[in-house]
Amino acid sequence: AMELDNLLEEYQADGCIFPVKGLCSTERLDGIDALLSKLVADRPQVEKGDEQNLAPEDLLNLHLTCKEVLELCREPSVLRLAARILGTEDLSVFTSRILCKEPGTGKEIVWHQDSNYWPLTDPANPKPSSQLTSEDVAPQVTSLWL
Repeated sequence: AMELDNLLEEYQADGCIFPVKGLCSTERLDGIDALLSKLVADRPQVEKGDEQNLAPEDLLNLHLTCKEVLELCREPSVLRLAARILGTEDLSVFTSRILCKEPGTGKEIVWHQDSNYWPLTDPANPKPSSQLTSEDVAPQVTSLWL
């Protein structure tokens, strides 16, 4: 409870909590990484380089069709933290997304506001989100620091 209190204070002060370590065991994270890697590798493909291929960042709402993704969305440690931040146990998943940016694709992502892509954008009632990063990424490669 003390750790959750500290994280809540950080959220209230900064509007975000980053990074959060220790919510899942190393074994659980390895299982999550294996699951997400398999889903990315098994996504529909026509031929390499074909424009009809499903981009890894387009793997949306698999919690509706994949039991393991639904279980990931229901990860107890993450739900406890979300409930504490929101002050309610009444939580819902409105979307899930595997956002995988494969090396060597050269796809540029321009500066943008994510909330434009979400159906729940009432400024008077903001919706928090959570992100699980399962790969080590060198700060000089992709990180944005403000």
